[in-house]
Amino acid sequence: MTSKGDIRLQPADRVGLVVANFEPQIVDLLLTSALLQIKAAGGNPDNVEIVRVPGGLEVPFALKLLIQKGGFRCFVALGCVIRGETTHYDVVVNECVRGCMDLVREFTVPFGFGIITANTYAQAEARAGTERCVGRMAMKAAIEMASLNEKITGDSV
Repeated sequence: MTSKGDIRLQPADRVGLVVANFEPQIVDLLLTSALLQIKAAGGNPDNVEIVRVPGGLEVPFALKLLIQKGGFRCFVALGCVIRGETTHYDVVVNECVRGCMDLVREFTVPFGFGIITANTYAQAEARAGTERCVGRMAMKAAIEMASLNEKITGDSV
């Protein structure tokens, strides 16, 4: 495990960020907090490649494109899925998570999952706009995993 002092980015480090645009007010809060976390960790928000996709089902495809492109220290997915009256929510959430995790295991890349899954808009809003914001926490996790990867393997992604 890394110590808090190790969880840093260098200004030149690149971060790949996939953003699902569904629920744009929530997603904008997630993105803002993720970019603030990059800055707080010593990184440069200008070195973030942001790929926007329509929704959660499209996230794994864009994540794979960024991974294959290469040159990123870590990756983060951001978005929001709110439960509705049908089972569509379950399909989107399960397949998004499965697709992302399959890629992370296949390519062994540091990753932070910042897709809010909530029963109501109010729940999603609460998780997007607080100090424990999902966007900030996902970015922090990705940076920590990049540091852990480098400690264990000696390689940066």
